[in-house]
Amino acid sequence: APSIVQNLDERCRLGCSDALCGQCIARGQGCFSNIHLQADCAPINSNVVHLECCTRRGMQTAPPPPPPAPTPPPDPCDACSQQFCDQCFGREFQSCFLNVNNRSHGCAPMSTQATECCLTNNLLREPPSAFIESLPLNAPAGPRLEGDTEEVLRFKILLKNRDGSPATTGAQVEHLIFDGGNIGNRITVSTDRLHTEFVEDFPCSTNHCRVQLRNPKLLHTSDTRGTTFVVKGQGPVRFVGATIRIVNANGSLGQALIQNNGDSHAIGEVIIGRTTPGPDTEVASPNLQFLPAIASFNAINRLNSTSVPTGEVEIATIRAEMHTNRLAWIHTIPPTLIGSLLASSMAVPRPIDDAGILDRLSLQITARNVRMGEQYTLARRSNHNLRMPCITGETRSSLDNGVFPVETQTVTCSNLIQAQQTSGFDATFDKGRHTEFTLFGSVIDPELVSIAGNSRISATMASPTFYLVDLEGLQSGQFFTP
Repeated sequence: APSIVQNLDERCRLGCSDALCGQCIARGQGCFSNIHLQADCAPINSNVVHLECCTRRGMQTAPPPPPPAPTPPPDPCDACSQQFCDQCFGREFQSCFLNVNNRSHGCAPMSTQATECCLTNNLLREPPSAFIESLPLNAPAGPRLEGDTEEVLRFKILLKNRDGSPATTGAQVEHLIFDGGNIGNRITVSTDRLHTEFVEDFPCSTNHCRVQLRNPKLLHTSDTRGTTFVVKGQGPVRFVGATIRIVNANGSLGQALIQNNGDSHAIGEVIIGRTTPGPDTEVASPNLQFLPAIASFNAINRLNSTSVPTGEVEIATIRAEMHTNRLAWIHTIPPTLIGSLLASSMAVPRPIDDAGILDRLSLQITARNVRMGEQYTLARRSNHNLRMPCITGETRSSLDNGVFPVETQTVTCSNLIQAQQTSGFDATFDKGRHTEFTLFGSVIDPELVSIAGNSRISATMASPTFYLVDLEGLQSGQFFTP
């Protein structure tokens, strides 16, 4: 009969030899021997660790292996692929979210309090937001004359990320929308740095004026101070909105920023009147006082910042308009002119009472890198064939940046009332609607220094002289505008 050994130490000594313990340890197991001295390798666990022989014999055994790790659940954002994130981004800068209830996924605004996946997986560029901040006017204090085009609003646009840091994605301003207050308010918009970005002034056809920038303005990520815009108009305006598109990494235009939703997150939105996320506040002209004016004159440059041709060109258009309110006369029209003025005015029926007659107009012409001729003419824009010659004054010469020649001369068109009698030149303008006069000049050399893009012609207007005729009271007077 096989011998029976009850003593554990004796069983381990006789059954688990050094060689067998070595084999068991190499397997990460221990050696166990029964009372019949039958020994073998087996895993060690907490229930049998006290019966393991190699440890009792002073030989090192491997610790019991840790329990197997549980299988991790699937990543909830696995379903939000790059393609799906791109689709969400095209839906007003939304992202991909997991519905934890039914494990489905879909697009939703990024401010949603849920498991957001695209930004988490670095599959989405976070769009910046445009913050519109009102700035103080850079204009003389005091009242203004109705009809004069002066600075009425100044604001800046600054791009920021959701966390308030400077934007890492650029954008482009394409349209600016204002409430003109009253139909007919003519406005222009420019930046405070690039004077070439003036847009054509135009009347508001409705209360909301949509201004399309002639040169859409890029908002650069490096411009941490923001870009300042200046609005000039004939009355107060209020900022309503803007079309601003993000610029993709390859330089192409992307999606337009969306309207502010008023929450505490700023993700791809146009936020008005604030520097932090939240509901829009008003960006509008301050409380401006406008005094009654009898007439207004505005000069529109036709060749500023454009290519200059050779030969006869339209240099500027002067827009004249009568206004509702009349002031006391300053001087009396010579009696010899009164009869002919009234006769010419009454010959054409007018739906209004007051008419102005332009008598003298003076403009300063500045030609940069352009050689101008000496002959200038003035015509009513509706009849270019009938023109009045104008007189040029002394020409002043200088150099711009030490390179480009600049010539400045004063052009005066006078005795227009007399021309109305002798040649039929129509110098009248009415109340409630503007009349345009065009100044023509001749270009001899459009580019004195052969560097493209540096030839410009601009015109500024001095105070014109005009008379007023009241067809009902048969009164006449002379005025000088400020």
